[in-house]
Amino acid sequence: MGVDLLLINGRIYTMDPERPRATALAVCGERIRAVGEDDLRALAGPGTEVVDLEGRTVLPGLTDSHLHLSWLALGLQQVDLTGTASREEMLARVAARVAVTPAGEWVLGRGWNQEEWPDRRFPTAADLDSIAPEHPVLLVARSGHALVASTRAMERAGIRPDTPDPPGGHIVRDASGRPTGLFLEDAMRLVQDAVPRPDGEALARALPPALNYLSRLGLTAVHDMGDRTALEA
Repeated sequence: MGVDLLLINGRIYTMDPERPRATALAVCGERIRAVGEDDLRALAGPGTEVVDLEGRTVLPGLTDSHLHLSWLALGLQQVDLTGTASREEMLARVAARVAVTPAGEWVLGRGWNQEEWPDRRFPTAADLDSIAPEHPVLLVARSGHALVASTRAMERAGIRPDTPDPPGGHIVRDASGRPTGLFLEDAMRLVQDAVPRPDGEALARALPPALNYLSRLGLTAVHDMGDRTALEA
């Protein structure tokens, strides 16, 4: 009876100092049966799946010893704004999410960088209101030091023209003193704290895609630095 899976013609890193490299690997069920060279071809049977790696690399599964899995899972649910080449492209991505989100529900995003846009101008609440007049929208910059919020989001957070800058933070205002929607550093918390905290059910729905994402990166185990909600999920 042959093995279930046979990988051949690869660059296999064993992490064994006495035999650090191999070219073939045989698997039975969920366990590695043998690691070696072309001689493992003899383990193939009629039902064996043989994969020619064509020189590609195989590594053991990696373990992340300190990961905030719930943060990752919830972050992946947000609108990914990394790599947007213009404000218009950013707004288009957000608008696509707005279109499938019930009015009044939060739309969250992350990863924009105005330095990559032609005019390098920071986005404003007016920009967000143009595509999401009925949604509270909060988008965090790639730097993590700024966010832009829509008018609905600022209303939910209780932001008014007379709201003072918190210690260590700054609310950007226009010439008339009204907040533009841009919040810097510790002022970001003024809006972020208004976003409802996800419950265990919401986190449970977000975890499977996050685990698939980690698997694609080669991470097969993680030590989660989560809270009780993460454990319940």
